[in-house]
Amino acid sequence: MPRTGKTIPLVPLQRFFQEQGGKRISKDSLEVLSDHLENLALRVSKQAIIFMEHSGRKTLRKEDIRSADKVDNIK
Repeated sequence: MPRTGKTIPLVPLQRFFQEQGGKRISKDSLEVLSDHLENLALRVSKQAIIFMEHSGRKTLRKEDIRSADKVDNIK
């Protein structure tokens, strides 16, 4: 069954896994990893936007992402 509404493709994740020394990974595992990464990206993005708006800017900067990631890691 094709995945719908997903942004992170599975093949690059599989390649990344193999580059780290993994030999085989199931499609289900790749889908779970993809979902987890998408959820993480959404949480960090939402927090980064809050930092950007609080600073009165319309442009998201790398500092916003880094700060948001630190906040997300604390939770």
